[in-house]
Amino acid sequence: MSKDLFRIFLLSLTSTAMLFATPLAAQSTQALKSEAAFRKLHDSLFPAANEEKWRQTPWVPSIATGRRMAQERKRLLFLWAMNGDPLGCV
Repeated sequence: MSKDLFRIFLLSLTSTAMLFATPLAAQSTQALKSEAAFRKLHDSLFPAANEEKWRQTPWVPSIATGRRMAQERKRLLFLWAMNGDPLGCV
């Protein structure tokens, strides 16, 4: 393919994509014009307070201390053990 033919192809592909994306972008901005619609969207994106109870769990780095605390409170002990990089970059 020559450079000019490639540029024409790329330009037509980009303009076609913009033609299809423009109505979708206009529709999404019109849907959020009211305060109630924005609040509804905002509330659906962020978790409610009762959905994040795991944040109230005290993290204990010592197994012995965690075991003692679990026995005192008559609760189960959750042990997280792993080997390697937490992001999987080994």
